[in-house]
Amino acid sequence: MPMRRLKDLSIKAKIVIYTYLFVTPILLCISVIMYCSNLERFKEEMNKECASDVESLYGFVGSIESVMQEFGSYITINSEIREILEARNIYTLNQESDLWTDKAPFSFIHGMIALNGQIKTIALFPENQVMPYTSCLDHSSFLQYEDIRDSKPYKQAINSRGNYSLYRAGKGYGDFYESNMDDKIVLCREIFNVNKSVALGYICIGADSQAIDDACAAAAKYEENYVFVLNFYGDVVASNKDVPNNILRDYQSGQLNDYIPFTNVGDNEIYSVVKLADKAKYDKLYLQALDSALYFMIGVLIGLLPVLLIVSNLITKPLLTLRKAMDDVKRGNLNQHVRVQSADEIGQVSATFNSMMQEMNSLILRNYVLALREKQSEIDVLQAQINPHFLYNTLDSLYWNLVDAGNEKLAEDVLALSDLFRLTLNNGESMVELRKESELLERYLSIQKMRFGKRLEYRFEIEESLYSVKIPKLILQPFVENAVVHGFEKVQQDFCLIVRARSENGYCHLEVEDNGVGMTKEQLDSIWVEDSRKYSGQRIGRYAIKNIRDRLEILYDDRYSLEIQSDVNIGTKVIIRIPI
Repeated sequence: MPMRRLKDLSIKAKIVIYTYLFVTPILLCISVIMYCSNLERFKEEMNKECASDVESLYGFVGSIESVMQEFGSYITINSEIREILEARNIYTLNQESDLWTDKAPFSFIHGMIALNGQIKTIALFPENQVMPYTSCLDHSSFLQYEDIRDSKPYKQAINSRGNYSLYRAGKGYGDFYESNMDDKIVLCREIFNVNKSVALGYICIGADSQAIDDACAAAAKYEENYVFVLNFYGDVVASNKDVPNNILRDYQSGQLNDYIPFTNVGDNEIYSVVKLADKAKYDKLYLQALDSALYFMIGVLIGLLPVLLIVSNLITKPLLTLRKAMDDVKRGNLNQHVRVQSADEIGQVSATFNSMMQEMNSLILRNYVLALREKQSEIDVLQAQINPHFLYNTLDSLYWNLVDAGNEKLAEDVLALSDLFRLTLNNGESMVELRKESELLERYLSIQKMRFGKRLEYRFEIEESLYSVKIPKLILQPFVENAVVHGFEKVQQDFCLIVRARSENGYCHLEVEDNGVGMTKEQLDSIWVEDSRKYSGQRIGRYAIKNIRDRLEILYDDRYSLEIQSDVNIGTKVIIRIPI
């Protein structure tokens, strides 16, 4: 069948035809998946085995290190030994040939070391120049303390401030021994006084390294692998074989390419155990995972056809439904909603289509309503202003005539009225800074004070940081006007009005509070009734409460709140909360 005719077929037909045309690659992919699955399982088992080897070796090293620490701790905390380390009568003590056995429990310690069998050497070098104590069961001999002071382990022990460090001491001459009979693991530390302000001595405990080296060889499993113990400073303490510097360097820098690292650091920082598994060796073992994949291919071939028919139906049915909905949208019907039957990619596309249509309708409605509201607001402003430029020029002329006539008080009132008109129009902008809104309220209340005199008091309590925040234009002035007209106009008592603005948790809280006549619960409830007749009798200037609430809902969705609290003969408080 020509390729062009195949392209014109339905998706269902293409799924069946293309699958059988390319059945070999499909079966190959299935076998690869099976192989990868078995391979991952095999790798997991190998990783568990390597991790177990490392953990067991870590515990074995810990048992030897623990014995060495026990001897070291006993020596460092023994009161008789500390008395010698802190002694000042150096000459007298050095005259005693059996100082450490007579005045300290080293005879007992020497016997315990002999019974232990793992520890071969022990040395204690006092800092007060008392003769050192050394004991070597294998006929090794320690260096003089002056030579040990120049070694790297000694300098690192000083920096460790009394913490133990673990090192490897090879045969012959080294950092610890003048003559070392066998390779040893050496545990050493600096001894300090109680507050660690004065160094009292240096202790070295050496154990035969052969047992740990053998344990490393057992953990390696294969000759190609490296297993070694590192001290805190990254030096090799024990290993199954010599570790080349380049491999150790690559491990420490995290740039190993030919080995898979397994590490156990444990709770202490004295040493860590590392196993580097050779990738080439394990790759050969991984090939064994291929067998089961080959058997699975036969079963896939038999069950392929019914699977293809089911899958094609699952794919094409929701796609046809989605295409029909798109055709309806193309014809202008935007009220479309596709049933989402699954959570796969097709289901996600359907859900995205539904969300897109809902958002599109909401956006169209929102922009349409907002545009109408803003246009209506501008129309109301223009109608109320009659002819703003004519009014501006007329009020300016009146202002200068009153100034020339010496009537400055009335001139200021005329100027406030002129500013009020300018701020109300505000070049048609729908959002203004809180500073502009407060200036508009100041001008309006200034004009009202000209009418009511000392009976009207007002003040503004606005946080300085909020003056530059933009808010919808004219959302406070109608409530201020309403407070003056309804809360104060018909009473004889003094009236106080407060305008507040504060920030809290990312929101701007706006309040208009008065001490006027207030409202009953029925009057308060009637404000929120969706009935245009309820607003027809309310004198709130150019913007009714419903208009303000609708504008806030359009601009902020559900991220705003508008609340009116009122009590009869106590007053009314309007609270608006919008995001900053």
